[in-house]
Amino acid sequence: MVRDYRAWLQSEMQLLAAKSDPYTTGQGEMARRAMDRLDMELGDCVVLELEPEQAQAIATELDTLAQAEALPDALVELLQIIRTDPL
Repeated sequence: MVRDYRAWLQSEMQLLAAKSDPYTTGQGEMARRAMDRLDMELGDCVVLELEPEQAQAIATELDTLAQAEALPDALVELLQIIRTDPL
């Protein structure tokens, strides 16, 4: 998702550079800086793109497993992330 947006943004920046409109070029630069900041923030993270329904199904399965047996810490942490992140 981010990779696609970055590719689109770079192509738009090339088109904007040809027009030499300072306002539009500035807006593009601001978007580029935001993408660079996002890269920096997510640099050490693995991002999983899940539909809300998928995340809910995973959480439900983990809850079911947790009722039957103790979950490993990593799965407990995953369940907490799914439950606390807005979907």
